[in-house]
Amino acid sequence: MIIIGAMLLILAPNINQDHPELGIVSFVGGAIVGGIGFYFKFIRSKVKI
Repeated sequence: MIIIGAMLLILAPNINQDHPELGIVSFVGGAIVGGIGFYFKFIRSKVKI
């Protein structure tokens, strides 16, 4: 998920430049997907109750 989020964050705004609002949505979506992947990979495994 981290890699997919990073690819969305970097590549998606440059693919379709005719619609800049889709680039902004893909930028935010990439940040969200990458953040969720980071949480599952690093933070969730350390928080054990």
